[in-house]
Amino acid sequence: MSKDSERPEISFMGLPRLASASIAIAVYVVCSIGCVYANKWLLSNVGACHGFIPLVQQLIGAIFVRAMVYITGICGIGSDNQNPSSDKTSQNEKQNESLVSRLWNRYKYIWPASFCFSSTIVLNNACLSMAKLSTYSVAKSTTLIWNVLFQFILLRIKLPVSTILSCFLILAGVTIGSLDTSTLAPMAVIAGCSSSIFQALYNTCIARALPKTNNDTSEVLVRNQELSSVFLVIYILVSKELVNLFMHSPCFDLSSPKFLSCWAIFFLTTAFAAGLNKFTFMVIGLTEPSTFSVIGFTKAGLQTAGGWFIYKDPASIKSVTSVVFTLSGSLIYGITRGSKKSESKKEQVEEIRRLTRCSAASVGDIDAVPSPRDEEAKKSASNDEKQKLITSKV
Repeated sequence: MSKDSERPEISFMGLPRLASASIAIAVYVVCSIGCVYANKWLLSNVGACHGFIPLVQQLIGAIFVRAMVYITGICGIGSDNQNPSSDKTSQNEKQNESLVSRLWNRYKYIWPASFCFSSTIVLNNACLSMAKLSTYSVAKSTTLIWNVLFQFILLRIKLPVSTILSCFLILAGVTIGSLDTSTLAPMAVIAGCSSSIFQALYNTCIARALPKTNNDTSEVLVRNQELSSVFLVIYILVSKELVNLFMHSPCFDLSSPKFLSCWAIFFLTTAFAAGLNKFTFMVIGLTEPSTFSVIGFTKAGLQTAGGWFIYKDPASIKSVTSVVFTLSGSLIYGITRGSKKSESKKEQVEEIRRLTRCSAASVGDIDAVPSPRDEEAKKSASNDEKQKLITSKV
């Protein structure tokens, strides 16, 4: 059987594979870089709104999704034949439960992921606000290290030499970059590393929550969005972020010339995030894992170069060296892991489809790198543990 016949049929508007892949790659790169640059603009012009930005993006996305569900419901699209008696029994059982019990049953498996999701976005925005665009990828590059570490601790997966080398290069790059405080602020490194830890934990929590909902990614995505919005509201109230925005931000000042620009960028970042989720899956399905790693490397390089040439960030020897080390480490990991195929392409794409749809939609720098299941993990891991993690480079 040929390689193409083994692939799930993924295409863009019915176009041939080459054309679909080219369009998907281009849109993926634009959406990924666009998310980072648009969020940077908001953080620079709206103010210290690390929690407010993702909350607004979540609300815009939720309104859009609910509207689409309502429209498809009216049109009768995607309606399933359900057993009325069983549905009625389920409703009666829910009515007999208390409100607290219903809420607990709905969110008891997803709340750790939602907390990590909210923490990831808030810390990620804090990192982006303090870091320069040219070194932002360096501050966020430790995500791969934490993912590998958690896989080793939780799944007992043996680490190949290439993975250890990749982690060493990334760690060396972050260390070298942090020595030049003029291009990479220490607080940006701390925020980036903290965000990376929560992001790696989020991947693990999502992997463990999915089997509890029969791998219903749509349901997990909705619950995660609902609960993470609550966590974000709590954050902006406790941090008094909303009070400061009302007093000083142009997004609440109708007389400000930036009022319309701020809200236009909010909608733009939401569109970028939605496009990123959609086309990440398409790119992974239409390319090889090693190819996707090269694409991610190129995207990160363009994003970094934009900081140097567009925003005129200083390019010191230490900052350039740190960027080269971290990107090289991520590239080596992606290529070497992607070359070890221990599952069919269809299983791999379905796995990435699931995790991509549950990924942090508001974070524009997340790159999902497919890594095949390790044979040893297959033998020793439980069904929950076999849900793999999304490794993020930048």
